[in-house]
Amino acid sequence: MKLSVIPSDSLIIVDGTAVVTPDIADKDFSAIHWDGTVGRIERMEAQGLVEEFFYDDSVIQPYLTLWAEVKGQVAEPDKDVEYRYYRNQLLAECDWTQLGDNNLTEEQRAEWAQYREALRNVPQQAEYPEHVVWPEKPATS
Repeated sequence: MKLSVIPSDSLIIVDGTAVVTPDIADKDFSAIHWDGTVGRIERMEAQGLVEEFFYDDSVIQPYLTLWAEVKGQVAEPDKDVEYRYYRNQLLAECDWTQLGDNNLTEEQRAEWAQYREALRNVPQQAEYPEHVVWPEKPATS
């Protein structure tokens, strides 16, 4: 397990997953880094950056505990919001198909209209948002 604590950015990072917490903003060090066996505390002092090494994880335990607490409070992304955003992007990408000055046949325009209607109806699917079936985009040739 790797851990970094960066008070100036209110960050605790464990194995690449960061959380932001103001609870560490007023610490007297610039950073703590732990690679699983050896750690170092970085401090800015009058003579410049000073590094203090440590070999026992008791120094990082409070930050690891705080990281886990904050991470547990972070909500999972809202699938409905993400899917509606994606659906809206797909709709915007094919707006041109419904304009009168495109090179589509009436049959192609109708296929695109059905596709667009299916996109708009995605939120009404029975298992939405846990399971989404995205409509297939019509050919444009």
